[in-house]
Amino acid sequence: MKDQTQGVVPAHLQELLEPTPSGKAKLIAAWDGLTPETQIALLVARKKSGGYIYGEVLEKVLTSQNAYVRYLAAKDFFHLDDSDQRAHDIKAQIDNDPEPLVRYAQLETEVGWFEDPEEFFALPHEARLAKVRKLTSGGEQVANLISYAVEHQLKNGRISEIQLVEIVSDYLNKPEFKASFIERQFGYFDGGFQSGKDVEALWNLVPAVPESVSHVLIAYLPESVGSISFVPERVLIGMNDRQLATLFYRADVGLEKFRKQKFFEAAEDLVDGKENDFAKDHMRSAAITHAFDLTNEEFAGVLSKPDGPRVKILHDLALMAHELRLCLYQAIDDVLRVSQVSPMSGDYEYALYAGQAFERKLEQMKAWRNDYLRSNLLELKLYRLARQAVPWKNDKTGYPPTDELAFLEEAVVKGDTWATFAAFSKKWDEVDYGRRKELEKSLLKMAGAGKEDHFFVGEQGIDDTEQLADRVASKLSEILVAAQNDPDGEESTLAQVIGKLSGYATVAQEKTMDAVNSWKAEFAELKGFHKWQLGLLWVVIALLLAVLFFGIK
Repeated sequence: MKDQTQGVVPAHLQELLEPTPSGKAKLIAAWDGLTPETQIALLVARKKSGGYIYGEVLEKVLTSQNAYVRYLAAKDFFHLDDSDQRAHDIKAQIDNDPEPLVRYAQLETEVGWFEDPEEFFALPHEARLAKVRKLTSGGEQVANLISYAVEHQLKNGRISEIQLVEIVSDYLNKPEFKASFIERQFGYFDGGFQSGKDVEALWNLVPAVPESVSHVLIAYLPESVGSISFVPERVLIGMNDRQLATLFYRADVGLEKFRKQKFFEAAEDLVDGKENDFAKDHMRSAAITHAFDLTNEEFAGVLSKPDGPRVKILHDLALMAHELRLCLYQAIDDVLRVSQVSPMSGDYEYALYAGQAFERKLEQMKAWRNDYLRSNLLELKLYRLARQAVPWKNDKTGYPPTDELAFLEEAVVKGDTWATFAAFSKKWDEVDYGRRKELEKSLLKMAGAGKEDHFFVGEQGIDDTEQLADRVASKLSEILVAAQNDPDGEESTLAQVIGKLSGYATVAQEKTMDAVNSWKAEFAELKGFHKWQLGLLWVVIALLLAVLFFGIK
């Protein structure tokens, strides 16, 4: 026992826990001088020894000045027999305690049945709370109690709305309730049949009780186990926006299709980016917090909305959505960075939120090594390739994919970055599996470096700095030959040459800086090497452009 309690009870008090008459006598002698925190720790540890010694300790505990300490002792006295004078005295002491928590402690039980609602509601309110405080079953009986109270006691003023809230809260808002429900759901005897009926009966209370009570039910009732949902459809459809917000803010609630449906319905009511109904606005924000993502087509629909509604939705997604794909967070960030709709650079502020959400999602993915992770990162690279081909700012020059990825160029949608990404994605999926695995290497190299690249190091054989330098030199030679052999396509050839040079220069620069940040021990040497390499690279590019210019002329 000492090993089990050493971390909770100080070493110098361990002798008070000895399951002997001496240990009991020492604990009783020291009791009045101990702090409530120490008394509670000793009481919990002493309970494990049980027997008559523990019973005598409890008698002393009942004299404590702290009501919570007395409550712990009172609920541990079981089956007190009034025929025994000592038991009769202890029971009288508990029944006359000035604190209701202590006075009704013995009514707490994990199993209970309430067949007579009148009898239950005839009890003092504190006694009612005691009866449901530890109860983890009997959902149908509790539902009947609450229904009866709404139809009778509440109407004639024998019970208040806040008292109903407290009864439901004490019954549902405890870890034991959900744990017991899940345990019974996979139980041996009925496979959770009764527990399913209990929860469904409680969900059916939602439209029948005052809204304040319904929020407690919505916030704490199990919504599903596995793929089985326990929320009746009529209850779900009948919820108002305030109730739906309570439901949607729960991280354990799926309802992906329903969340999306309510989000888009509320989005249709936006006028000039403003929502006149606070409850609907709140519900729309809640719907996207969990179990919510957008397809490429759905996000395209958001981008096609007028300025006000579009920016408002993007603000919500940047700030409230926790489970979007990485490419969506990146796109929201990019769109808001170039947006001029909101006054005083408000769009840029929300772009930062989207960036933070991107970082948070990427951090969560560190422990993931699955297909979802891989598809997210490859989508992100395809999006960045599309952004490079069709920048969000119309006045910026785009550079389409080249070399192994040149087959994507025909999918470019002029003036539409997101449509280009969607077209790239479809084109990518059309490639046969074997070739696609090879093309992934080119995609990771050409789509720009990012913090997510460490997921692929070693796996895809990403080039190091020296390999990139060799690749750039090789590509410069190839591009020069191509330009000299095509004197007729002057402007297009020059644009392609510049695009390719820019792409490879960007990759080389980003990869070199990434190496500098990674190899801390060689920082000074690498930084000098980087400056030299970068300077040399730009000299080569400048000379090449001069040669190309005069050669084409």
